[in-house]
Amino acid sequence: MTYTGYLLKVNGTVFPNKYILMDSYKVSPNQLTDLDSYTDGNGELIRNVLPHTRGKPDFSIVPFINLAEKIAIQAIIPCSPTERIKLTVEFWDDDINAYRTGDFYIPDIEYPVYDASATDIIYKSIRVAFVEY
Repeated sequence: MTYTGYLLKVNGTVFPNKYILMDSYKVSPNQLTDLDSYTDGNGELIRNVLPHTRGKPDFSIVPFINLAEKIAIQAIIPCSPTERIKLTVEFWDDDINAYRTGDFYIPDIEYPVYDASATDIIYKSIRVAFVEY
């Protein structure tokens, strides 16, 4: 599959590039996982690398979004703890130069406030990470 203009989809919905702070976007596409690796009596690392790899798209949302924009983003990236448990994420994998899909969770998100008025809230950049199961 070739690149088609988006970096990631969450539960089938394209996450708009306009909300991604591009110089913060990074992906660790195929992180190796180990099971019971250990150092033997000679000091050598003995690894039991598993066949399943994990992806990790990580980025910050552009700064100075307002409350309505944050709510629109939360419609794509669920914000309640029960909805963040398992998400299907499709992301551009630079190791294979194609999109890859997996099941992910989102670590806790912090919402730093830049300014608040009587009618709106403006946010600093918000970091979002997806970690594959």
